[in-house]
Amino acid sequence: MATVNLNQLGLPPQLGSDRPEGRRIQIEGEGFGETLQKAAGEVNQEQLQAEEAVRQMVAGQESDIHTVLYAVQRADLSFQLALQVRNKLIQAYDEVMRMQV
Repeated sequence: MATVNLNQLGLPPQLGSDRPEGRRIQIEGEGFGETLQKAAGEVNQEQLQAEEAVRQMVAGQESDIHTVLYAVQRADLSFQLALQVRNKLIQAYDEVMRMQV
């Protein structure tokens, strides 16, 4: 659970002032950093599963090439998605930094 201070958001004074706890609200769910860490962990897990599938095929333990190719393709797609999300985050950061206050 994350806490957001409404004073830091630059909202008009009338918003949130009727709350007994002041101008703080609780937001349910994960924070942005935790969400990114979780997503990176899932991408890493896909990569490890694909690597293990390739190892098993090379060792002769896995004879189904479709299972191996599916694992490798899934890992590649998850990595490409993570890369595009990273690019969009960097682009948004650059745009915010160009804003004049």
